[in-house]
Amino acid sequence: VSTQSTGHYKYVNAGAGAIGGAFVHERHAGADKEPRNRLAGWWGHDMSTRFEMRTPFTPVPGANGFRLSNPPVVAVACLLGSLRTFAAVPGGYDALRRKSLLLTGYFELLLRRHVQERFQVGTLEFLTPSVEEQRGCQLSLLFAGKVDARKMFEAMQERGIVVDFREPGSIRAAPVPLYNTFEDVRQFVRITVDLLESFNVPKAQE
Repeated sequence: VSTQSTGHYKYVNAGAGAIGGAFVHERHAGADKEPRNRLAGWWGHDMSTRFEMRTPFTPVPGANGFRLSNPPVVAVACLLGSLRTFAAVPGGYDALRRKSLLLTGYFELLLRRHVQERFQVGTLEFLTPSVEEQRGCQLSLLFAGKVDARKMFEAMQERGIVVDFREPGSIRAAPVPLYNTFEDVRQFVRITVDLLESFNVPKAQE
């Protein structure tokens, strides 16, 4: 990976409008390896010569050299609050990741057993890889066949399930290890089965 940006609004629950993070590989950020085209600003200039107003631009090594100006205070405060919440978790990020693997794995298992295998073929398909190392906590669920995915999404919302919808028929559900439980996952699946039955979606043997 050469460069990568992260959305803190989602991945650390910092809220809409949260400032993001950036990763820049060292091969692009050394003093003698400057990218040909880059954004350059006051906060990215070498601190030891910043107030000398020199040209050319002398970047701070690493991703910090790509900073432009003062970060928005409110956005930083939101991010700080989120990071403090994560820092207070016993076992830290490693513990959260272990729980996430179990939680999402359990989620997928229940959906396959009680939804995909119970209802007509094509009712539910998984867009997210089953390989744990290739996914986070989210599962993208494609509802098709005899079920209207948009109506399914709206019915889930009415039952208190927080998910989002993407065309043509994908519902994205994420059991977040920081605050979701295994009982939340079971409840999601129970409600999903109830809704499919209320929509008269045929069972697998029908």
